Amino acid sequence: MDLPHFLMLWLGGTTLAYLLQRAYHEFRWGAFNRANAHLERGCFEEALVAAEAASKRFPKDWRFHFTAAKACIEMQDPEEALAYFRKAEELVAETPIELLINRAIAKSMLLDYEGALGDINRALQSKQQRLWALLARSYIYLDEYNYQAALDDCNEALNLRATCEAYICRCGVYIGLNNLEAARADLQSLSEHLSKDARPSLVALSLHLQASLLSFDGLFVEAAEEQSKAIELAPQDPFHYINRAYFLSAARQLEEALSDLESANKLAKTKLAHSYIASNRARISIMRDDLDTALQLANEAVAIYERPGILCTRAAIFLLTGALKEAERDLERAQQLNPFDMEIYWWKGRLMEVLGREIEAEQNKEKALKGHYKPYF
Repeated sequence: MDLPHFLMLWLGGTTLAYLLQRAYHEFRWGAFNRANAHLERGCFEEALVAAEAASKRFPKDWRFHFTAAKACIEMQDPEEALAYFRKAEELVAETPIELLINRAIAKSMLLDYEGALGDINRALQSKQQRLWALLARSYIYLDEYNYQAALDDCNEALNLRATCEAYICRCGVYIGLNNLEAARADLQSLSEHLSKDARPSLVALSLHLQASLLSFDGLFVEAAEEQSKAIELAPQDPFHYINRAYFLSAARQLEEALSDLESANKLAKTKLAHSYIASNRARISIMRDDLDTALQLANEAVAIYERPGILCTRAAIFLLTGALKEAERDLERAQQLNPFDMEIYWWKGRLMEVLGREIEAEQNKEKALKGHYKPYF
């Protein structure tokens, strides 16, 4: 029997509406996938452009702002990432778990550890994405030198699932604890888990860890070579240039080190990066016997942010210029921040030598060398 004319029109209209809705959904999903595909390939600027364009076309979809924020994190621009996270959060009734986790990473990059842990602990109230929340928290603990808490979170994450990110984080924790044997074991496990299509930034981090382990053996040239491979994969990350500058300066390739620090300075958008750039420049100035410039740079670095290695830089300058009380003050502060940093004990030993306390000098220097510190200036 033929359908009534009005019913045919209604059914046809419904089908057309369905097809249009489906096409709209697939177009939006395609835009989302394209932005994230750029992100996975390490093309972060392209990912940001694609996400911004999609957010204008689909202004009520929070995910495009979220993707833009992740691209900004990868480009070491946490301030801009937080701006995108705010836009994303305005479009949802309840903050998504993945937004909380990634926002915590951006906050930690800005040294807002309290705010970062607040977001992570909110995320951990849910069972969703617990693995990634634990790993994000472990990175925050690692940055605060709370190695045991970081190790606990890494172990729990690995019990949930063995991922490259978990091995990278735990390897970093073991390096911080001077447990190089365990760090090398994790690096081996990491190499077995890394696939050929792994994210370039992930591979770059594994290369940096390998470079760090080489440096503990005094193989600074080889470490710089590994770090160069990391730079090829993640050229937008200033810390890869900062790390290579450290290895190059330890290998006495000072001009090349300064060139890397200049590159890092052009990319740096965080206080932490700028503080390490100034500190490394100060060390190069020490090696050139320009202690006035070295002290100026070290003061600049400490004023930006106190870190044990940065305080050791200034303590070394104070020691070399005879400001022994100031050197002792900086070394005590560095030890309070991270008693596992072996460079502290090397300079404490040097200080004890100047003070004529030979036994303490030998004890501190021996501790530093046993902890794999390789003095280079």
